[in-house]
Amino acid sequence: MLFKHKRSFMKRTLLRLAVFAIIFGLMHFNANSQSLKKADLLAYAENMFDHENSSEFTPSKPDAVNIRVIRNFKKEFKAIENETWSIMRNGCYIVRFAKNDIYHRVEYNQKGHWLSTTKFYAPEHLSSTIRQIVMATYYDYKIYCIAEVNVDSRTAFYVTLENGTSWLKVRLMGDKMEEVESYRKG
Repeated sequence: MLFKHKRSFMKRTLLRLAVFAIIFGLMHFNANSQSLKKADLLAYAENMFDHENSSEFTPSKPDAVNIRVIRNFKKEFKAIENETWSIMRNGCYIVRFAKNDIYHRVEYNQKGHWLSTTKFYAPEHLSSTIRQIVMATYYDYKIYCIAEVNVDSRTAFYVTLENGTSWLKVRLMGDKMEEVESYRKG
């Protein structure tokens, strides 16, 4: 039963990423900027899940959040002060914050147990190992931004790439890399 729930959660998370990728592609379809600005990355992070489920989120103050959620959050993420909290219609809690130019979205269930963490960051924060794997195949592209999704003990990297004529999103998970989406620039 627990395994079924975890699998379902992972599928929902990956579906949300796919929906976002379409939105992201459309938002940046005619982009002519070659560099990633902090404001762009913040918008990317804030819109990751909210566009397809905006009616499911209710902004919340920390005093309205389950104390176990706050305790677990503070234990894992020390010295974070400007976080924002939301409650999903299903009772799960979402906390968003930035630290060292990396934007985080952390999800907890109703009982305060961690479900997932998604980090959004610019290419300079990407590990050299992941960068080498991606660039070995996509050497004629430039890395635009990264979404790193952690669920259970699994991590997936969604790397958005661009070149003069197109956008490309690849997913690295374990030892597999696959193209998730591609768009032609206008």
